[in-house]
Amino acid sequence: MSTANGEGVIRYPAAMCKLQTSKPRTPWCTCTKSRYKLNAAQKAVLKKKREEHRIEYNDALVEARESIHNKAEELFHRFEKHNVDYYYAEIMQHSRLKSHKRGLNRWNAFVSGKLKERNEELAQNGESKKKVSAFMAELSTQWKGMTTEEQELATDDLMLKIGEQREVKELAVHNVPLRAFHDSRKTLESMDRELEALHTRTGMEILLFAVRSDVDHFNRPHVFQTDHAASFFDACFGTSINQVVLRLEGYSVAGVQEEAAAPLKISRMYYVNFDDNITSKYRVVCKNWPLSRFCCPGDISSLNELRVLFHAFMTNATKFQRLSDMEFEQWMEQRFQQALTQSSRNSSDTSGVGSEEGNTLAARSTATTEAQPHNGRKRKTPPSTQFINSVSTSGGMAMTVSKKPRATRKDKGVPRGPRKTKTRTGGTASGSATEDVPAATGGPVPTPATPVPTSATPVPTPTTS
Repeated sequence: MSTANGEGVIRYPAAMCKLQTSKPRTPWCTCTKSRYKLNAAQKAVLKKKREEHRIEYNDALVEARESIHNKAEELFHRFEKHNVDYYYAEIMQHSRLKSHKRGLNRWNAFVSGKLKERNEELAQNGESKKKVSAFMAELSTQWKGMTTEEQELATDDLMLKIGEQREVKELAVHNVPLRAFHDSRKTLESMDRELEALHTRTGMEILLFAVRSDVDHFNRPHVFQTDHAASFFDACFGTSINQVVLRLEGYSVAGVQEEAAAPLKISRMYYVNFDDNITSKYRVVCKNWPLSRFCCPGDISSLNELRVLFHAFMTNATKFQRLSDMEFEQWMEQRFQQALTQSSRNSSDTSGVGSEEGNTLAARSTATTEAQPHNGRKRKTPPSTQFINSVSTSGGMAMTVSKKPRATRKDKGVPRGPRKTKTRTGGTASGSATEDVPAATGGPVPTPATPVPTSATPVPTPTTS
């Protein structure tokens, strides 16, 4: 918690200036616990003793609560402003958290150093280590016979070592994931008890999230929530607290890049048509893609290729990079020129297909049909999507970006008859129609070269006066 000085400038207290250490965690104690196998009679005696202790302890707690309640009644009769429950809550309004820690002591440093020396001597002789109680009388006599200067001289180095040992025990990172799990579990359990008591005493609504930051850790997401705080997320955000905690865990484990390549949030990632859906909208290109095919990582079936791609992104060899304004203008100009060239090539391939003018009605009608737009509209040539690629390989070469194929016609490969064209009179005629159609140049319609079938109605030939 921050504090404010007289001038109103908020700062952190000196005790919070150092909340981390670079020292490695080392063993700071040796636990030697003897195990004895008890028989049935001894187990029965211990069970009876524990039961008696439980009853006695509960009776003592009841007496203590009654004593506090009597004190609350005395306050009520003395002040008479609130009820008894109010004064009872006021008496219990204190935190059970440890508010201070014990300072360094030269006597403890002396005992710790001497105990370590004695146990080392015993280990060299092949004997088992002993506890400090075995040497306490001897060490006390030796300590009392030393002067103040001798005590300071003997414990200066030990005081520094104990200070480092406390720092390592409090702030150093655990080397074993199981120890980190037990440390987190015990600490969070004590915090839950304190927060529950605080909620009971004051009615405060509290939320506490705790998630792991490494996939090697064992602890699951931990949530402490009160009733109203739990319903707040459902009512205001439309999601549950569990969903928020799971997302927080994923964010803590995976992390994000320090600076996003895209200036806006991309709702969906497209690997197909990457240049159209990503580069042209967000100015983002992919540099040094290590695989032979640019696709979604979920579509890669080889574990080795996934590992190569993962390490390429983790080492920043492969990355998504945002183009500057000048680079994006050059990219758009090259993309436009490539589209223009492709469109011209497609137009040249489809032009010049019309037939020459003939003397027959079929030739004139075919030429007229090809010269005029179909249904009064000009048929557009679809623009090509094979533009400059936005993905480069590890060698700096451009990589082909997969495009979404167009849907295949249902009647592909099905034989079809001659194409029917509409005439001015509203009828239809095939490519070899024999009905008279006005020529494009006007004037009388010439007699068709092929004989008219007998079943067809003869058309009178117009005469000129």
